[in-house]
Amino acid sequence: MKEVGQQRRYINLPTNTHPCQSSLDMLHATMKTTLLLFCSLVCVATNASETDLDKVCTEPLPAVDNAEVLEEYRGDNYTHGSVLPFTCRLGYVSAGRTMYSCSNAKWVRVRKGKCVPRPCELPEDIPNGKYDLVDGTDLVFGATIKYTCDEGYQMMSRFHTRVCMVDGWSNSLPVCEAVACLSEDNPSLIVRGLPEDDTPITYGHKLQFECADSGMVIRGEQEVTCTSAGQWNHPFPRCEVVTCELERTYSSVNVRGLPANGGPVKYGTTLYFTCAQDGMTIKGTREVTCTSTGEWSAPFPKCEEKPPLPNGSCGPPPPVAFGSIVQGLKTVYSHDDWVKFQCPYYYILKGRTWYPSWMRCNEGKWENESMKCLRPCTVTSEDMDKRNIQFQYPRGDLRYVKHDDHVTFMCKPGTMNRKAQFGQYCNNGHMDLPICYKYNY
Repeated sequence: MKEVGQQRRYINLPTNTHPCQSSLDMLHATMKTTLLLFCSLVCVATNASETDLDKVCTEPLPAVDNAEVLEEYRGDNYTHGSVLPFTCRLGYVSAGRTMYSCSNAKWVRVRKGKCVPRPCELPEDIPNGKYDLVDGTDLVFGATIKYTCDEGYQMMSRFHTRVCMVDGWSNSLPVCEAVACLSEDNPSLIVRGLPEDDTPITYGHKLQFECADSGMVIRGEQEVTCTSAGQWNHPFPRCEVVTCELERTYSSVNVRGLPANGGPVKYGTTLYFTCAQDGMTIKGTREVTCTSTGEWSAPFPKCEEKPPLPNGSCGPPPPVAFGSIVQGLKTVYSHDDWVKFQCPYYYILKGRTWYPSWMRCNEGKWENESMKCLRPCTVTSEDMDKRNIQFQYPRGDLRYVKHDDHVTFMCKPGTMNRKAQFGQYCNNGHMDLPICYKYNY
């Protein structure tokens, strides 16, 4: 302003100056007015800038879910009117722009967009299995799915979960294979239901069992099923030799047929009972057999005093070794009552010459009480192989030779014995087998 005044003094001319003086005065007046207006505007602008500087946003940057401020918009000071555009973090996509502005020292949201998880493609299905969403509410970034196998199938892959990532689902597709149960090898068991050609035993397959030896019994389940876990629902059974527990016997009872050395009584063993004293009689069954269930065919008998018999009557007939009564069995027999006996197959019954298989009660005594069952002889291929002999005449697979039957043997090729008796008779279970020796040519 001082400079303007000096200018005025400089151009202040006397009134008798040049004729253009009036025009110059008007120009100077106009310039003065313009300069005054400019100074006023500068002062106003300077005052306004100093006011806005007092409205800097000092609060922390706004927090937006799953978004952050673009790097180029970050700074140390945010003055009035500054803007903050937000961008979505990795794995999220924008649903509208998000922007804040500094207004009167506060952050104001001017664009209300949001960031939502990036969706993944629909997961692939797998054979013999399925998937379920186990973490999250939708198939979007961060969600986890878990694959499970159908019943009867098992997971063969290391990983059975997949996570929705930025570039798609993690891990490869898992694989489900049919479960298989393994069979056990037990030569004493007959296993029915095994697949052919050694194909796997899969879920739901059943096997049935029985013992290979009739003298054995199954202990355990006779049928098992392959479960969805690849295990049998029951352990395989085992076969055990059938034995019967000896029942109590009395000193008045004699028992014949017990195993030697007190060994177990096996299936098929028959015990025979007689009374140890005269004047006693058997009460019960004279013969009991160990059955396939491990039980006796009948309770063990007892001996008790014989009741007085009517004149001419007989008590039970005397027992016949290996024989059994097949006709006329009674408790008390009158005079002239008859009882018929029978021997097992291959046994020969020997009695009196007339009616050899019958006994007769005669005036209180039994006739033909010396009756007996003569045992057969057993000739096995093992016995003949040990002695290097064979049948001279073909006999098929016959192992048993009846009492008093004649058998002729001969040496096998490559063996000889000039002193051997090759013709032999069976004598109540005994037969002398010849023996041949190998010789060198």
